[in-house]
Amino acid sequence: MKRKILILCLAVLSFLMPLMPKANAASESDEQKVTIYVFRGSTCPHCHEAMDYFKKLIKKEEFKDIVEVRHLEVWDDDENFEIAKQVYTKMGHEEEYKGSVPYIVIGDKEFSGFSSSTESSIEDAIKTTYENKEFVDEIKDIVGEHGEILVSKMNIVLVLTIFLVIAIILGGTIYFARKESDEEEEEVKPVKKEELEKKVEEVKKEEKKETPKKTTKSTSKSKKKSATKKENKSK
Repeated sequence: MKRKILILCLAVLSFLMPLMPKANAASESDEQKVTIYVFRGSTCPHCHEAMDYFKKLIKKEEFKDIVEVRHLEVWDDDENFEIAKQVYTKMGHEEEYKGSVPYIVIGDKEFSGFSSSTESSIEDAIKTTYENKEFVDEIKDIVGEHGEILVSKMNIVLVLTIFLVIAIILGGTIYFARKESDEEEEEVKPVKKEELEKKVEEVKKEEKKETPKKTTKSTSKSKKKSATKKENKSK
């Protein structure tokens, strides 16, 4: 039974694995992705507009496999603010970063603020950076693992759906395995009962065979005694 469950689980996983988003590995396609750095403020309305735009961008067929959006909140996070200052200096500014948001960096291009007119320039910067195979992302060393990666909600729903399906299949398999095991136990119990009854019957038969013999012996003895008494009386 355990072997059947294992085979079923492996079959399900082999079917679902190709559907799962490849989020972990450092493949060649991941290395070629263009990272978009978005420094934002928690209550900045233009930042929210920019993030809504990037959520749509990463779903587009043209960009979904070549871009990664890493966003850092700088108004409420002092560490992220210091990172933004370093990035601002790295991009060639002599003056110090004052916290203007959204501040967007793509390759060697930067954008201060966001509006619908900025969208085409952002997309051109992505394409130019992606096509430049000699480009080295120096901002990556400054930002490191800080901030968050923007992920498509559709991907999250897909992952949750896959794991839900796996959980249902495994739960159903375990349930039916237990049910089958219980049924097997129920089938075994009557057999044991029948064997016990059979043995009891055999013992009873043996007892019945022995009982008449004893009666016969006792009867013959009593006959002998009565005969002896009669002889004695006749004498």
